[in-house]
Amino acid sequence: MTSGGAASVRWIPDPQKAVRACRIAGLDTVSMPFASALHAAGEYETSRRMVWEIIENGPQRDRLDAVAFRGMRYLFDNSHARNRRLYGLSYLTAAASHGHAASNYALSWVYESGLCIRKDQRWPGQDFLANAGTSFNETNDEHGHSLAGLKWASPGECIHPNPKAAAALLRVAVKADYLPAHYLAARWIRDGYVKPAALGISSTAATYEKNVFRKVKNASETGNLRARFLLALAHEDGVGTTKDLRLAGSIYKDLSDLGLGYATDRYACLHDSTRTDCGTLDNSPEIATKYYIKGVGLGDRNSMNALGWSHCLGEGAQREIEKCVSLFEDAATLGHMNAANNLALLYDGRGRLGEANQELRNPDLALEWYRRAAALGNRCAVVSVAHRSSDNGEVDQYEALSIAQDKDGRFGGC
Repeated sequence: MTSGGAASVRWIPDPQKAVRACRIAGLDTVSMPFASALHAAGEYETSRRMVWEIIENGPQRDRLDAVAFRGMRYLFDNSHARNRRLYGLSYLTAAASHGHAASNYALSWVYESGLCIRKDQRWPGQDFLANAGTSFNETNDEHGHSLAGLKWASPGECIHPNPKAAAALLRVAVKADYLPAHYLAARWIRDGYVKPAALGISSTAATYEKNVFRKVKNASETGNLRARFLLALAHEDGVGTTKDLRLAGSIYKDLSDLGLGYATDRYACLHDSTRTDCGTLDNSPEIATKYYIKGVGLGDRNSMNALGWSHCLGEGAQREIEKCVSLFEDAATLGHMNAANNLALLYDGRGRLGEANQELRNPDLALEWYRRAAALGNRCAVVSVAHRSSDNGEVDQYEALSIAQDKDGRFGGC
């Protein structure tokens, strides 16, 4: 592994085989590939101890990977570390300040969408962040600009969407030639979120898109699974190439056969006309449900959220409210902000979910889940919490509704 990015459990086709392969290859001592494989295989405690050992005693390159890995687990995977999002931010910031490309990439997402921190959350990473400049045997002057102007929230506050900060962070990852950062940059430029110059890109938007597609295609031909997934996204979105949903679906299916949960969800999504976050290859509830179930078995939170929706409404799957709630809760525990908001709507009696399940109405539970969804970055949940805080006469940071606004000052249909 290089300092370009910490391993993500999403990209390990078979965790148990990965663990065995690491042992056969002699990597069963202290290494980030082995720690990542252990985490993917569910051996969280062993993985945690190994990551800590790398942070404390490993070589510089591996230490940055380990710091970023731990930060990403706290920030994006709450299955074993609830209420530790500030901790995750502190780790990612420390790694980003030393030019860790994947950390800059991850933090750019935080500043693109915003993040609220609940008042009762701990801040155990503050000292770690304060000492980040001395915790490694190098200075951070070279990469300090990537964090310039960023104001980290204290407990009980919100990080507001900030295109300038998001671009500054992503620019570092692009400069480091981090492939997912290139793809995200192409999308942001296409969507008008940032200008090419803000990311240090001198070519035109069209030329950059084509160059990114070539990078992704070339990397995918070497067997890089992450690049192959990005290639499918490029064909689905038409980034640097002609949009081709059938080709995208074929790649997603191949990756699903290798055990990649996120690709499994994307393949299901192409057959689910009720979803708006992907293209529609055809409307086949049977295929969609089959692959959502497979995705859930692979631990994919997007599949959990989608299958939960199906069970709540009886669309594509039998209406079973207990399964619906359980799947939403599992997805939310893994950091899925929309699943948390879906639970809030369910208990609030609002939207299609709430209206179809009025027997579940519970205002207190609704507010609790709105808060959780807001903390995960769901802007509609921020609006809901702000209104309820105002109605209850509370003085609450969520009343600053500006975090929920997009760049045009709208609330995105919330």
